[in-house]
Amino acid sequence: GVNGNGYDWDDYVIILAFVLLIPLDVSLHQEARLGLGRDMWFNSASSISRILHWFYATEILYICVVMLAKLAIVLLYLRIWTADSITKPFRLACWITIGLCIATMLAFVLATIFQCEPISYAWNYISGGNGNCIQLAPMLYAFAALDIVYNIIVFLLPVPGLRKLQIGWSKKLALSTVFGMGALVTIFSIVRIAFLARSDRESNATWYYHWIGLWSIVEANLSVICVCAPA
Repeated sequence: GVNGNGYDWDDYVIILAFVLLIPLDVSLHQEARLGLGRDMWFNSASSISRILHWFYATEILYICVVMLAKLAIVLLYLRIWTADSITKPFRLACWITIGLCIATMLAFVLATIFQCEPISYAWNYISGGNGNCIQLAPMLYAFAALDIVYNIIVFLLPVPGLRKLQIGWSKKLALSTVFGMGALVTIFSIVRIAFLARSDRESNATWYYHWIGLWSIVEANLSVICVCAPA
């Protein structure tokens, strides 16, 4: 069966993603205003600390937005293809994907929040003092890799069902456009990985982080647009 009318969980999830997208965009603007994109030695210690404080928020918000966008898309699939014997395996795959996305989001949000002991050392380490942090680069790589895998899964999930979907050509074209945008999101995710190699705490953080921040913002915004496009 096919159903797609009214408001449902996919709408509420993407609204939440959009609400979080606003402070995510603001955070990158604030980082750029404070000196993100310049070499560290051209920024004061206090400016670097403030940039890293904003970047700390950016990391958390980015994880939430891109994962919520994936959840919204899969929830939309569940609304379009209602439960029947034909779609049962497909819907099971959707629920498994939802569970994996939620678990990944919670795990990496918590890991990001508690990446340093004390927490404030994540943005104050540049000023000295006592504290310990996990290696940031491996965590960023791990999330980026999972992000790409989930993008591909979400992209491929509905392909078999699209052939059986009884809708007009204009709507099929709209859905195809969405999948094309989804492929573009995946490409941006791959490009973002190229800038993670020097993201550890010994690098020129304010220079290299601006590339990570830029591609994170592009991916997050396009992810939300992609989900909203079918409307």
